Amino acid sequence: MTDTIMKLLTDPLHWVGWVLTTGAIVGVFHLLKVHCLHTPIYNVLILLGIIVVIDVLKHKINLQ
Repeated sequence: MTDTIMKLLTDPLHWVGWVLTTGAIVGVFHLLKVHCLHTPIYNVLILLGIIVVIDVLKHKINLQ
């Protein structure tokens, strides 16, 4: 367990993946503006959708 955590913390590709995911989330919510997100379910659906898409892309380019 500790080895896995240390590998994740020291793996530069893992950090690149987190930066890509975080950037995509911030970018999409910025582009949608606040007025499009009145209902909390939209926030959850959009967030999960972004995470899934970015995660699939990270696996395709071997970042994870």
